[in-house]
Amino acid sequence: LKVLDEKLPSQDRASALFLLGEIARSEKQNALVIKYLTEALELAPTLEPGPYRILYSAHASLNHREEAEKYKKEFQEKTDRNTKLFAVAKKIREAPENAALRFEQGNNFLEDGQKDEAAGWWNMAVRFDPQFQAAHEALADYHAAKGDQERSDHHRRLAEQSARATFNKVWLKLLNSNTQ
Repeated sequence: LKVLDEKLPSQDRASALFLLGEIARSEKQNALVIKYLTEALELAPTLEPGPYRILYSAHASLNHREEAEKYKKEFQEKTDRNTKLFAVAKKIREAPENAALRFEQGNNFLEDGQKDEAAGWWNMAVRFDPQFQAAHEALADYHAAKGDQERSDHHRRLAEQSARATFNKVWLKLLNSNTQ
């Protein structure tokens, strides 16, 4: 517990709290489990469903029905999102130069609040397809939210320049389909 008295970077403090939560769980101290894991998740949200399952169980054992349901729902959402992430990752391994799959993976990370990871995937998408309008738009929004107006403006310009390529891609799909 003395480690929590230290001034630690957020990620290190979160790691210590996750560990303390696991120790409290093994000792069946559900109130401490809730305290440690809640603070840890505030500092470092994770894609892993485990902490949410543990919080669900701890709240349920203390008869905190509303909180238990909240964490049960989050656990299920994290599990579903991980399934999606793994499925898209498998498709990326099969088609490593597919920019659309990389964009999709970025959106999956964004759904979970993992904005920096999402931006990494969107950057890879525009490297494979420099005229990927939606990825440029997402990157423009990301950089604007970070306060980097220069990069935001850069991606906005690239998105505008990519509009014609987007139209052509959609038009070709339409022409190649059986749609009337």
